[in-house]
Amino acid sequence: MLLKSAEEVSDEITEHASGIERGLIWSLVHSVEMARGVVDALLDGNRL
Repeated sequence: MLLKSAEEVSDEITEHASGIERGLIWSLVHSVEMARGVVDALLDGNRL
């Protein structure tokens, strides 16, 4: 839930940013998405 919230906030901030800040925020968004993917995969593995 924390990673989902971070992704949503980052997406919202990106809409209002420009220039270098926008690129940095997009980098953050992608990192959070990747972290969520890893966590989701680990959680799915525990359900087997």
